[in-house]
Amino acid sequence: MSEDNDPNEMTSKWYEANLRALLDLGMYAIKTLVTLNSGAIVVMLTFLGNASAQTRFSLELSAIKSAMYLFLFGIAAAAVVTGTAYVNSAFMSPYDATKGMRQSTAMVLYVVFGVLSFLAFVVGVVVVVRGVQAS
Repeated sequence: MSEDNDPNEMTSKWYEANLRALLDLGMYAIKTLVTLNSGAIVVMLTFLGNASAQTRFSLELSAIKSAMYLFLFGIAAAAVVTGTAYVNSAFMSPYDATKGMRQSTAMVLYVVFGVLSFLAFVVGVVVVVRGVQAS
């Protein structure tokens, strides 16, 4: 049997490619969450600075403050995912399974904070939309 057809080698390469794809998708998701929440803050500030004087719509101050806090929380939740992943990967070792977090614990943490970041964006948008009033 040649090395090209070795089932262990093929399985190892498949797992390596799958892990790389998972890491890339995770980084893409985190970047998307940070971009959504920070972009929402920029849009809010732009509206307050320019558009509010030139449009017939206004936005309640409480809605602005609540939405800003939600968007900031979304950025912070994405930062927690990034920071936790970095620290966990720095301590993990293939030679000592006791170092770093258990994989199941880490995945739950990443997913929960990722979902919280997205929910902060969605709820922030809803708060803004509900706070818009005709002048």
